Amino acid sequence: MTRFEQSKVHPFFKFSILKKAGLVMLLSIFQLMSFNANAHELCDDISFTSLTATQPTCGASNGSISYTIANPNDHCLFFTLFHFETQVWYLDYHTNLSYDNLPAGNYKITLFVDSACNPDNPWVDCYIKSDIIELVCQPGCIAEFEYIDGINESGCAANNGMIVHNPLNAALPYSIDYTLDGTTITAGPYTADQTNFITNLAPGTYTDVTLVDADGCEHVYEEGIIIAEYTTGCQEGLPVEMISFDAKVMEGTSVRLDWVTASEVDNSHFIVERSIDAREYETIGVVEGKGTTNSHTSYTITDKDAYYGHNYYRLKQIDYDNSFEYFTSESVLISPTDRPNILIYPNPVETTTNLRVITPYEENVNLEVVNSSGSIIKVITIEKGNHNTQLDLSGYPAGRYMIFTRYKGDRISVQNLVKVD
Repeated sequence: MTRFEQSKVHPFFKFSILKKAGLVMLLSIFQLMSFNANAHELCDDISFTSLTATQPTCGASNGSISYTIANPNDHCLFFTLFHFETQVWYLDYHTNLSYDNLPAGNYKITLFVDSACNPDNPWVDCYIKSDIIELVCQPGCIAEFEYIDGINESGCAANNGMIVHNPLNAALPYSIDYTLDGTTITAGPYTADQTNFITNLAPGTYTDVTLVDADGCEHVYEEGIIIAEYTTGCQEGLPVEMISFDAKVMEGTSVRLDWVTASEVDNSHFIVERSIDAREYETIGVVEGKGTTNSHTSYTITDKDAYYGHNYYRLKQIDYDNSFEYFTSESVLISPTDRPNILIYPNPVETTTNLRVITPYEENVNLEVVNSSGSIIKVITIEKGNHNTQLDLSGYPAGRYMIFTRYKGDRISVQNLVKVD
C-alpha cells in the first residue's frame, strides 16, 4: 500500500514539510478528527469484517496488517494507521487494504468516508475505528552462509571437487542441501561452527544450495556453485588404475597414508601432497612407482608433522615422460590434547594472513602480535574450539613478527611470522 506520508505528532506543526496540497488536506482532516472526533458521526453502514496481523521478526520491520470492510453503498474511503509506540501515522487514500513493512507495536486503523470522492481535497462525512491491533515480534531465522565457494576438481576424472562453507548464526548441527542434474542431495550434519567441506564432488553446477540448521531455519545461496573439470594432461586409458587411497591418524600428529593400485603403465613415482584448506598443497613425500605391472601393488607413507585441525592429502602420479594425474583427496582431523595450536598461512605474508587456532581450554586465550622491537601491536581473543580469523598487517613495515599465545597471564607458545613488501 502506498504510504502518502509518515509524520510524528504534534499534528499542527507538520504542515510546512508536506509538499502536496492534497496530502495537506488529508492530514488536516485526520488531525481534526484526532482532536475533535465528535465533529463527525460514526458511519452506520461501514464496518470492518476482518483484521489479519502477520507478526514481524524481532529486530525487523516485516510485519503486516490486512483487513476487509463492508461497504454496501460503495462510498469513497481513505484510511489512517496509527502506531502508538512511535506515534507515526500511515496515511493512504482507498487502494489496497493492507499495510506492510511494520515493526512490532500497537496499531489502530481509522476509516473515513469521503463524500467529495476527491483524493486531493477529501471531505469527511463519517468514520469508524478498529480495535487495537497488536504486532508481537517473533524470533526469526537468522542462520546464513558466512562464506561458501566451490573448489575445482584437481585430477583427471578424479571427482574430487569440494564445496567449502562457513555457517553464521546457525543452530548446530546443520546440513546442506544441493541439487545437481535435477537430483537433490543432503550433506552433513556438520556439528562445528567452523569451515566445513562437502567432498568428492563431480564437476558441474550445483544449485539451490541451502543451509538448514537444527531449528529448521533455511538460508539459500542464490548463485550456483560451479566445480570445473580438471583437463590438463588428461587422456583416455590412464596409466594407473587406483583401487583405494586411505588416510588414518596415528599417535600425536602422525598420519599414515595407504593406497593400492590394480595396474600400472610407465609409472615413475607418486608425489604425496598435503593441504590445510583443500586449495593450496605442499609436497610431503615421494614414493617410487612400479613402472609397468598388472599386479596389485600396495604403498604406504607416514606424515609425521601433520597440522592440528583438518589435513587434506592427495596423490600426484608421474609417468616416465613427466605427464601426471591427480587422485581423489582424503582428509583427517587432528585435535590438540594439551595446548592451543596455531597455523599461519600464508607465511611469509604481504598484507593479510589467515590464523587457524584450535584451543582445548575452557577459558579464552589471547594471541599477542609482537613486532621486532618487542611491542604488542595487536591482541586477538580466541574462545575454546576451532577458529579461523584473519590478521591484517597491511599498515605495518616488513620484518619479523612473533605471535605469542597467552593463557591465564602466561605466554605458553610462540609462532614466527614474516612480513614482506
